[in-house]
Amino acid sequence: MDASKEKARPARQVIGRLWGFMGRYRRMYVIGLALGILDALCQTLIPMVFRTVLNALQADPGGFMRQWFWPGLGAGLLLVAVFLPTAFLFHTFCSISVTRLVRDMRNGLYQHIQRLSADFFHRRKVGELNQRLSSDIDNMANAAMWGMGLIWQSCMITWATIMMLSIEPRLTALFAALMLAVAVWSRYYMPRLRVLSRNVRDAGGEVSAIVTEYVSLNDLIKSYTSEDVMDARVHHYTNQLRKKSERFVWQQYIFSDLLQTVTRFLAPFALLFVGAALLAGGRLRVGDLVAFWGFWLLMGGAVNALLQTITSIFTGLASADRVLEIFDENPLVRDAADAVTLPAVRGDIAFENVSFNYPAEKDQPVLRQVSFVVPAGRRVAIVGPSGAGKSTLLQLIMRFYDPLEGRITLDGQDLRRLAQANLRGFVGMVMQDSAFFSGSIEDNLRLAKEDATAQELEAALAGANALEFIQAMPRGLKTVLGERGVRLSGGQKQRLSIARVFLKNPPILLLDEATSSLDSLAERQVQQAMDRLMTGRTTLIVAHRISTIQNADEIIVLHHGRLVARGRHVELLSTCPLYRSLCAHQHLSVAAGSPEMPTRWAQSPDDPTPA
Repeated sequence: MDASKEKARPARQVIGRLWGFMGRYRRMYVIGLALGILDALCQTLIPMVFRTVLNALQADPGGFMRQWFWPGLGAGLLLVAVFLPTAFLFHTFCSISVTRLVRDMRNGLYQHIQRLSADFFHRRKVGELNQRLSSDIDNMANAAMWGMGLIWQSCMITWATIMMLSIEPRLTALFAALMLAVAVWSRYYMPRLRVLSRNVRDAGGEVSAIVTEYVSLNDLIKSYTSEDVMDARVHHYTNQLRKKSERFVWQQYIFSDLLQTVTRFLAPFALLFVGAALLAGGRLRVGDLVAFWGFWLLMGGAVNALLQTITSIFTGLASADRVLEIFDENPLVRDAADAVTLPAVRGDIAFENVSFNYPAEKDQPVLRQVSFVVPAGRRVAIVGPSGAGKSTLLQLIMRFYDPLEGRITLDGQDLRRLAQANLRGFVGMVMQDSAFFSGSIEDNLRLAKEDATAQELEAALAGANALEFIQAMPRGLKTVLGERGVRLSGGQKQRLSIARVFLKNPPILLLDEATSSLDSLAERQVQQAMDRLMTGRTTLIVAHRISTIQNADEIIVLHHGRLVARGRHVELLSTCPLYRSLCAHQHLSVAAGSPEMPTRWAQSPDDPTPA
């Protein structure tokens, strides 16, 4: 089941996790909330001031003006003097602590995602992750901000209730009954709203994911004139989002508007007419009734804000739950507690009875009992039909995954004993589709060595046959590549990718179909650059074009995840029917071997020719 569809955590658990993330900002947040309690007290004292003044005027207007006017005015000004800094610091402390919390959570989530294993990125879409890093964390921040409002509003209601009890318990009991009805209604409805809010967030994540994917594949969609098909798919997902959003809106406003009917109509009318009866019976004075009205204005506003706050908090908790889902993802590949860090390596690589399948495809083995040795400084090519497991070998060397059985060693050390960053520091990769950031050429090169000198950059570009075309650009190394290097041709991308590895200068080199998508001229330029790059390095080359690896020190042939043959080109032509078949498909001479084998052999699942 997709993690996003799992049952939501209880609200208390989510709040507890967020409080844990607050860390060193808790003190500031708690001080801010304490000031919020004082802020609420200051505001609830205002109706009491009105009550005192009006009752005194009703009893003896002249006496009030002679004895209490100036003291009363001074008390009011003192209340203002206390309220202003209290309110300012309340809002400032709470807001700053939440802002810092959000920064830390966004940074932490990004760092956590970057350190998850490759399987995670096969299960999650980029658009979905973007939403959790952006809008979900923003919603969570809003919930934390509303949280301080929740404390303030609750305190406002509490202070007002205490003061109303001191004036007239029976009238206060009436309001308590109304508030109890509000509380019961809220307790019944809020969990339903939280589930609906979570459904809207999930549907929004699906829309974000599919739109991001389709925009990134715009050229592919245009080339197949599939705009209408993709429009229909996007319409389907946005329509699902609309339905869930509308359902949430219906339920949200049934809840909130019924409550507003109670707080803005029923309660004020009850106050007016019950208060009038008490006033007429001599059990209440004018100042008391005015104070009750003032308290209800404060409480009514606080209750309405409380309802909005609770709705926003549950929306934020739904988003926080989605963020915590990612935090709870654990990498399949982890450094051992006593992981080894090697200062340098020779580059001897060995596979010992390695078996592997991808986590999501446990019933589909990719590698079966694969064993071979690559001595330091040797060039070993890996060939075989599609799906044979060639690229998987390289992913295991990089420790994007760990073997299920057997082990892989570097200079005799099991890769699982090495720190991942240490291991990958010794390895350079050139892949079929070279990846680049949207910054300048220089920025992308410095990914390999941040403190590289101008001379080192130039030498790396020269070694990769890339210096000439970069110098021809108006801004040279400062040229901005655009997203994913869109301004470069395929051959230019590959040469720039090779220059990046030159700059890294690793002892081990992995080449994964590095020339398969290039034209003849670009392939020749890239091949020359790769020949320079491979000199003196342990190199594993995955290639479909056998013409590019005929001179390898050794060629390994894979078929259905098994190593079926190994040797040099001429030797394999004589001993391996599958290799002869691959060569024949690519119109390479097979004269050095026995008569050509049927091409269907390459797809046969039967026991292949042994090594």
